[in-house]
Amino acid sequence: MEEKQEEKRKAELSIKEEKRLQRKRAQEEKQEEKRKAELAIKEEKHLQRKRELEKKWIAIKKEKEERLQRKQVQEEKRKAEHAIKEKTSAEEACIEREVDCH
Repeated sequence: MEEKQEEKRKAELSIKEEKRLQRKRAQEEKQEEKRKAELAIKEEKHLQRKRELEKKWIAIKKEKEERLQRKQVQEEKRKAEHAIKEKTSAEEACIEREVDCH
């Protein structure tokens, strides 16, 4: 009789232990899911920041190119105006000396 009670007690302890292990596993799985979710959120924030920086870089690069292009246009305009002034001055000098410059 004592043996049966001992077996029953061991069986009850085994059931309790199994339930405890199941709760522990469930808690560990929940923590793992939470960790994965947090990691996914962190990764998404990182990717979003990366996209924002790429957009800013593209905008800066475009602005730089536009500035360079405007500078080149201004330089060409300045050279053209300078050439026109030189030609006009040379023509005026020819007229003053009454020489045919053409």
